[in-house]
Amino acid sequence: MLLGSIGTGKEYILEEDYTNTAFVEYQQPIKLSSSILPFTKRTYKLFNEASKKQPSDLKINYTDSLVEKPKFVQLHISDKVTVLEQLNNKNNEELIDYLKVQPEAKMVTSISLALNQEKLNQLQTAEGAFLTQSGYKHYVISLYKEGEPIDQIQLNDGAVFAYETSSFCWKENKRRQLQIVDITNGDPCPKKTYSNSRKVIKEENYFKL
Repeated sequence: MLLGSIGTGKEYILEEDYTNTAFVEYQQPIKLSSSILPFTKRTYKLFNEASKKQPSDLKINYTDSLVEKPKFVQLHISDKVTVLEQLNNKNNEELIDYLKVQPEAKMVTSISLALNQEKLNQLQTAEGAFLTQSGYKHYVISLYKEGEPIDQIQLNDGAVFAYETSSFCWKENKRRQLQIVDITNGDPCPKKTYSNSRKVIKEENYFKL
């Protein structure tokens, strides 16, 4: 399960319901928001189920009686503008062609990630977290302080146990080329944009009649 990747499947909980189908080539870092949250009975159960299917050997000790509950991080893509710029970049032309005919494909825009305490501390002391590409089809979380990179977190350092996805909204640009102009998490696409690229073409043909 990779934050910023594209796939199909049920939302929002178990990784086994999700199939990764494509990767965005990110040439710019994508700003993330992060929240450190305590485990609950529900999230701990989700972690236990998901961790069995992932390579991480991370162990979390949780009981209701613990005063200080173990914590996890929620990472959410907050910079939609840069994501849209990257999606419509020439480097992602093949991906755009794929998405045009796969309206059910969505982007993973938020994950719940269990990490060890050292990694959580790194996140808490950083002033910013960014999704960056590090090699072919490989993303990392880059941590910054005072504008300089200070550390990296590999997504397989921990265990992803929940996620949210966002849909794409399409519109024609001035050159009558299809572009993704928005990504939405459960909300309908803005006026005159469509979740299915074929509807944009149909509307264009309608007005030509």
